Amino acid sequence: MKKVMKQVYIKDYEDKCTENGFMFVFKCALCDNKYTSKLRKSSSYRAKRGSKLLGSTASLVNTLFGEKGHKVAGVMNDGANLWSENSDNAAYEEEKAEALDIAQEEAAEYLHKCPECERWVCADCRDEETGLCSECFEKAEEEKKKKEEKKKSGKADGEAADDGMRVCPECGEKNPAKMKFCGFCGAKMLTKKICPNCGAENDLKMKFCGECGTKLG
Repeated sequence: MKKVMKQVYIKDYEDKCTENGFMFVFKCALCDNKYTSKLRKSSSYRAKRGSKLLGSTASLVNTLFGEKGHKVAGVMNDGANLWSENSDNAAYEEEKAEALDIAQEEAAEYLHKCPECERWVCADCRDEETGLCSECFEKAEEEKKKKEEKKKSGKADGEAADDGMRVCPECGEKNPAKMKFCGFCGAKMLTKKICPNCGAENDLKMKFCGECGTKLG
């Protein structure tokens, strides 16, 4: 039974195949690290060599025995031609395609596909926890840092922005001041802190109630 191959396709590779066998070199998309697949011998090449050997033998028979060996040499040549036809370039290409599938599977144990940019990178260029390549990981960390800075800026806790917009306390995106919930993440757009003791309204920045001194959440 033929083994069912996984759907692995690494685009960045170098073809090192010869008529004698198949070998591929897969490269990390971000650095110089490489993985070279195991050499797989070509059975079609062996068949081709056999047909050449048969043809050479036929020629030798014809030379040594002249007219007497002509019929024998003719049969041998016909056999060589038939053998060659059955081991032509199409058979080689089919073998090569199968060898590439196997090599891709081997390389997938050393190179990993980034879920963001879908490039294949080595372990040195990959964040193990997220699975992201180092470039995508750095971008994600930068975005995360920007959002955190927005939340700490004083306009990320629901204060009205200078342009009449209000900044979401959760995601940091600007919304029209009249909106009660963020149109980007659905978080509640707070405008005032209500004292749990006396019910007085307080500014969002205040930690204690201005009316009764109760600690605000």
